[in-house]
This record gives sequence, C-alpha cells and structure tokens, in this order.
Amino acid sequence: MYPVIVFAYNRPLTTEKLLASLIRCKECAESDLYVFIDGPRNANDNEKTQQVREKFEEVEAFKTLHLN
Repeated sequence: MYPVIVFAYNRPLTTEKLLASLIRCKECAESDLYVFIDGPRNANDNEKTQQVREKFEEVEAFKTLHLN
C-alpha cells in the first residue's frame, strides 16, 4: 500500500501516541514502516532514545518494519 516514514528521537510517550494513531489506520497492515531514530546526543538522552527504539521494535501491525 503506502510507505509510512517516521523520524524520531527521545520522546517515548509521543512515540506511543503516534504508534497508537498509526495502528488505528486500516491500511497499516499493508504498509511498510520506515523509522529513522537519531542517536543520543549525550548520556541523558541514551535511555529515552533506547525506549523509543524498543517501542518501534514491539510493533507488529505493519507489513514490514525498517528501523534505522
């Protein structure tokens, strides 16, 4: 169907809301999800950036997941 591209960083709660919204779309099962996550800029960002990555790794609603 249509590719979905997401640029993310260190906002796990915002990521949850985004994913919940995307999953409600009936076309997501037929769409490829491309995710680009910036690496942590400092030690404080490391944990939150990892949490964002884990949120995307848990998603199974899309046809494919491409995590960068």
